[in-house]
Amino acid sequence: MNGSDGSQTTMDCSFRPPGPRSGTAVTAAAVFVLVNVAFLTAVRRRAMRASPPRHQPFTY
Repeated sequence: MNGSDGSQTTMDCSFRPPGPRSGTAVTAAAVFVLVNVAFLTAVRRRAMRASPPRHQPFTY
């Protein structure tokens, strides 16, 4: 913009919504939980395959 005295003035406005940061945090937490669940499931399955079979209790 040109002012009335010939000087040039500018105005800059920027806005960053607060959502992306919290969305990133929620996404990171969800990925963390998903990876941990997958890892624990794999460990349990491996342990079940490696352990000897359990005996059934004797019933009449």
